[in-house]
Amino acid sequence: VPKDWLSWRKDYWTDSSKTEWNKSVAFAPGGGYNGDKGGTYLAEGVRIWFRYPKEGYTWKKSSAIDWSNDWLNGYLRNNRGFTATNDSSESHLPNGQVSKVYQVIGRNDNISEPEKGIIILTGSNKYRVIVELAAPLSKFPGYQVVFGYITQSFITNEATGHPVYN
Repeated sequence: VPKDWLSWRKDYWTDSSKTEWNKSVAFAPGGGYNGDKGGTYLAEGVRIWFRYPKEGYTWKKSSAIDWSNDWLNGYLRNNRGFTATNDSSESHLPNGQVSKVYQVIGRNDNISEPEKGIIILTGSNKYRVIVELAAPLSKFPGYQVVFGYITQSFITNEATGHPVYN
């Protein structure tokens, strides 16, 4: 990520039953993330979540194919004004895991123009990795190199479906 970006880290249980541990890190330019105010809104930058089931447990839905739509629907419910585009893909990583990639677009009251995002999901029954890349629509082309490097690390030449990055 660019040297002048700031970073934030959060570790927390995602629910009161303590069934899922969440570690997240966000990298963003000044004003791109409201983590310093206790918020979670990423308008511009990169956020990576690492999620784990409670110790001694595993998830029944292990492949990103099985759980990615549920996660995306929750993301869209929490980010009103956003929608997923038809441009999604799936790829098999060298270790055989599936990586799902979605593109989202929308508008939020936190910023003055529409935003575009790429969401990458992968994992197993013991962990999940979710990567969010976001930027205002007018700035998105300027992040092609940064977002491209990150996206390419989750896909292989055997990717199926639509292109991951436009």
